Amino acid sequence: MYDSRFLLLCASILKDGDCDEIFKLLKNKEDFMTNELLNKAKTIKSKYVTIIDQDYPNALRKVFKPPIVIYYYGDLSLANNIDNNIAIVGTREPTSTAVIHTTMVSKFATDRGYCIVSGLAYGVDYIAQNTAMINNGKVIAVLGSGIDTCYPKQNFKLYEHIKEKGLIL
Repeated sequence: MYDSRFLLLCASILKDGDCDEIFKLLKNKEDFMTNELLNKAKTIKSKYVTIIDQDYPNALRKVFKPPIVIYYYGDLSLANNIDNNIAIVGTREPTSTAVIHTTMVSKFATDRGYCIVSGLAYGVDYIAQNTAMINNGKVIAVLGSGIDTCYPKQNFKLYEHIKEKGLIL
């Protein structure tokens, strides 16, 4: 009736992504599909990939309790190119020296083909990603909020740019 991907999506929604709870639900073969859940699943705007999909990021398959469903916008292939990814994260209130160094490191890495991976927070995260985008680099933004919630709101323009040219998870 429902394909495996859609069942995982619905289970993930129902159990707020908690992989232990999702496994219990599926193991017990509970009938958890309700009209409300089906409607909620159908309203998802973003793309998504499940752990059973071939294009699920390989590096995430290896972590303890990997996410069952990953919601995203953009180029998911960036998440599978981990040899070319560099994480830059830091304080939300960087010193002037930190701003200079973050800009230099991000530009240096971008110029050499690295993809900048960071949050979308104030400060160092924003500087690293914005520098990469200005220099036509690749960026992965890992959000701590829902996929359709840009936090902080001041970073909305960068969020939209990354959706088009990078990857938001």
